[in-house]
Amino acid sequence: MFSPSRTLHRLAAAGCLATLATTACAAEPAPSAWTETGNITAVSDYLFRGISQTQAKPTAQATLDFTHSSGVYLGLFGSGVSHAAYNNGAGSELDVYGGYRHALNADTTVDAGLVTYWFPGAHYATGGKDIKYHTQEAKFGVNIGSFNATAWVSLSRYWFGFTVQPGSGDLVDTRGTVYGELNWNPELVPGLILNLHAGRQQVRHMDDFNFYDARSRRQASTTAAMPARTARRCGPSLTPTAAARTWCKSACWSPPRAIFKTSASPEGKWAAFRTWQAAGPTSSAI
Repeated sequence: MFSPSRTLHRLAAAGCLATLATTACAAEPAPSAWTETGNITAVSDYLFRGISQTQAKPTAQATLDFTHSSGVYLGLFGSGVSHAAYNNGAGSELDVYGGYRHALNADTTVDAGLVTYWFPGAHYATGGKDIKYHTQEAKFGVNIGSFNATAWVSLSRYWFGFTVQPGSGDLVDTRGTVYGELNWNPELVPGLILNLHAGRQQVRHMDDFNFYDARSRRQASTTAAMPARTARRCGPSLTPTAAARTWCKSACWSPPRAIFKTSASPEGKWAAFRTWQAAGPTSSAI
């Protein structure tokens, strides 16, 4: 038997279902598992483990980071460098890096990755060989609260072009060169962070170029005031969960000091070594 009220109820129910279906279709798409960040900045000096790569001169730098919710991260970094540090090159550096960060608990993460430092065109000739500065390093780090410990080992045959023994001129393999660093970033008072860093560089088969570097400084506890690449290169980030925040190079505002066993001036020592490389193994610059 026909019932107008039942028909109206059925039409109303159908309308509600149609409305729900339309709403579901129009819902916002699920957020991406990837997060992208980047910046372009100018720095007064570009330091690598306490040693200027620009002869204490300013340069421009750019960073692009990609972080996945799984803990995987990838990134690119570019900077100007000195021709005196990297002979015959284009005066530039391009780094490609990636890795995986895993949280063991709320305060502890482990971080393993690779970075390739590329210096377009930079090379020198010695002993009948053409030596390039391109270098790849693997790293493994542990972050516990505001404390970080990271070890780096070179996978390339010539670590940043280091291969010629001063004095003898013999060519050596510097693969396996190791750098270890400890960083502690406690918050002194709300809004103020203390950065403490100590590192040890050991160049395989070239002990004269082993050195320590250390730094202490204070900074405001805001990631906006500190570019991503600076955070990576100066020590652990203020936000350890952000991608690739612990890579070792940095244009630090308070420069770390590198101390060589055979020289009180690491910049002068490296510059002399580069000059000697360019002149050939018969030079007595060192």
